[in-house]
Parts: sequence; structure tokens; C-alpha cells
Amino acid sequence: MLTVTVACKATPERTHVRNNRGRAITIKTVGSIYRPYSYEPFRVDRKVGGGNSITFESGSGANAKFGANCAETARMVSLV
Repeated sequence: MLTVTVACKATPERTHVRNNRGRAITIKTVGSIYRPYSYEPFRVDRKVGGGNSITFESGSGANAKFGANCAETARMVSLV
């Protein structure tokens, strides 16, 4: 099971993915569902071990600029 939490009104916007599984997962891409930009989804290829989590930042003030459109809906996270 995965838990995805989105903070659209935060600066920077954050997408937090928690891997509640007993094994590692690989997050391939992150992007918007609602009115995505033409350059989304973003390839991230990040491995997250079982019981661990990762946070992606976007928008103003982000450490790694994804430029995603957080608007009114959750991000799309694709896995392997």
C-alpha cells in the first residue's frame, strides 16, 4: 500500500509518497492529473525502501523545479 499526500497551498508545493509495503518500490514519474503542463509527467526514477518515504517539491521555492500544476487535485505517481 502507498500513501500519497499533496500540499498544494504550501510554498513550495509538496507531494509526499510513503511506501507502506514490505519491499522497495521505484517511482518512475510524478506529474499533475488536473490540467498538466505539456512537459509533464516528470521522470524521477527514485527507489523508496519498504517503510520509507520521499517528498517531491514543485512550484515557487522548490529545491528541484518540477513546475507541476498542483491546482485542485493530487499528483499522478507511476510505479514499477
